[in-house]
Amino acid sequence: MILKHQQVIEELTEENEKLRQVLVEDLKVSPSKLQASYSSKNTSPCTDCFECRRKQRRK
Repeated sequence: MILKHQQVIEELTEENEKLRQVLVEDLKVSPSKLQASYSSKNTSPCTDCFECRRKQRRK
């Protein structure tokens, strides 16, 4: 099950990169506009990791 999730994550990451490339190269969107914005309470570098998300839900 975890391996399947990891595979899906990798596929989505690849698709995201392709879409980012289209935005930057074809549509001339500035790469700085593609940076994810997080609220000030989620400033740790690992805001997307499983453990941090779980801790946030428990607060």
